[in-house]
Amino acid sequence: MKTVLKKGDILVGYRGTEVEFYEIVRVTPKTVLLVSIQKKLVDVSGIEYTAAPILGSGEGTPFRRWIFPSGLSEVPGCRISDSELVFLWDGSPRRGAVDWERWKKQVCELEK
Repeated sequence: MKTVLKKGDILVGYRGTEVEFYEIVRVTPKTVLLVSIQKKLVDVSGIEYTAAPILGSGEGTPFRRWIFPSGLSEVPGCRISDSELVFLWDGSPRRGAVDWERWKKQVCELEK
């Protein structure tokens, strides 16, 4: 199986409604080693935002995931968790929304 993913590629997905970005640190024919990277907010409107990755901002310990088999998806990607799939980023900012409970808690803290 030949993969089209390569070191330095960015994968993007959603954890709930929040956009998450990951950078590929290493690739084997069937797996990728990823590290979470930070995002910069391009536009904000209430709890909704548009974000892009901050390249080279890897944080945390790299982790390995299986690449989707060929034919499963038109865009290469992998599963981060049971509720988060990520795919090769096309370079355009992604729209997301802040987790409501966390946002509400932050607003309450600011109002004190």
